[in-house]
Amino acid sequence: MYITNSDYINKNFYLFDKIIEKSLFTNRQISIIYNKSSGGKIHKRISSGAYYRQIKQCRAKIESLLYSILLLRSLNIIDNKTMNIIESVVIQLNSLPENTEDHITSNNIPSDVIDVIDKIIKKSISI
Repeated sequence: MYITNSDYINKNFYLFDKIIEKSLFTNRQISIIYNKSSGGKIHKRISSGAYYRQIKQCRAKIESLLYSILLLRSLNIIDNKTMNIIESVVIQLNSLPENTEDHITSNNIPSDVIDVIDKIIKKSISI
């Protein structure tokens, strides 16, 4: 992963890596989005042209994602309950590193966390 914030890497790498695998984004795109949103600089391993191409692709993906959420919410495929569940999962994920340093490596994060997230997401799909 190209993220330069060492706290982010140390505390969340394994868990977020597993979530990224199931997302619409690549590791590099998430790294660029994270660095851009946190005021980070262009990573040394990427040319400025490639960086700005990636920024454009990331913006397009995020825009498409938001339109998809808007559409699915309008059709009540994603309802308020589902949105609340997702928000609750986000809050819990964000609090994991604060609760204990035992969540740093793949050996210390139970695969149950990922399994629970999978089950919550699959259960929330109403089609």
